[in-house]
Amino acid sequence: MQATGTLFLGRTRPRVDRDAAGTFRLGLLLIDNQGSGHSESYRAHWLGDEAEAFWAAHASQLTPGQPVQAELTRLRVRTGSTYPPMPELHARIVRLRLLPRHNSGNASANKHEQLSKTEQHEATAP
Repeated sequence: MQATGTLFLGRTRPRVDRDAAGTFRLGLLLIDNQGSGHSESYRAHWLGDEAEAFWAAHASQLTPGQPVQAELTRLRVRTGSTYPPMPELHARIVRLRLLPRHNSGNASANKHEQLSKTEQHEATAP
């Protein structure tokens, strides 16, 4: 089974290691916020050179709440390590892309910048 969508990084820190063959492994907790206080967690793993390059480029940005566009495969339900035991989804990452964080202050600044550019254009127009 495969899934694609917008998920958010959970509070668990990314896990980075290598398997017995030396292959790079990146493990992430991804959260699917479904509204009304309901969410599902995915323990997602990414293997190989592409995962290592992503980690090298974005490690400092992989913080709780960071939105990502994820393409996942091999989805399986397993018992989680919580008490009481709760089911959680496990998956392999095929692709992962960081999305911009929603920041209302930043949106206001962007709107102000756009207005400034419009005003500049109007001032220089013949």
